[in-house]
Amino acid sequence: MAFRIPPFCSLQGNSFAMPVQLEARSIQPGTAEWTHFLDMNFTYMSESWPDKVKEESFKIEYEQTLRNRYLQGGRGLFLHYYQQQRVGLSNAYITEEDKV
Repeated sequence: MAFRIPPFCSLQGNSFAMPVQLEARSIQPGTAEWTHFLDMNFTYMSESWPDKVKEESFKIEYEQTLRNRYLQGGRGLFLHYYQQQRVGLSNAYITEEDKV
């Protein structure tokens, strides 16, 4: 599935939505941001699927899986920032038509 990262997202409060611009930074294995990406990803997965993601061994195996996918190409890994704060991540499969 191909998709584009929208330039604006909404942060919703009690009764309003405010458009904000997020900065997407491409990351790669072995960088300082790689560790942040893995930590955020693991937190998301363990909160979403607590019965499936329990052990440290999962984190090690998942890191190797992501590293291999990245090295095979066609994978975009991004950390998203709002006012210099990490607020999200994305793991995108990038097709040739997306590279235009």
